[in-house]
Amino acid sequence: MEDLTGSVAMVTGGATGIGAAIVERFLACGASVACCYNKSGAAAEALKQKTNAHNARLLTWRVDVTDSQQVQSAVDSIVRHF
Repeated sequence: MEDLTGSVAMVTGGATGIGAAIVERFLACGASVACCYNKSGAAAEALKQKTNAHNARLLTWRVDVTDSQQVQSAVDSIVRHF
């Protein structure tokens, strides 16, 4: 596994399926991760519970990626957070 300590990843569609697996992999490699979702709030919360040991490095963020203002706001907030 590659060491990604100090890196930040923003994963859209990160609450379910392949996106959730990507979030888990980035966390396992030491990265801080912004898990972005639109309609999967319950799944994002479940992912936070599942990855409880990494919660200091996991941020969940509701964002509609078809709305450029929401995306920019999310990116700005993620940069400030990490």
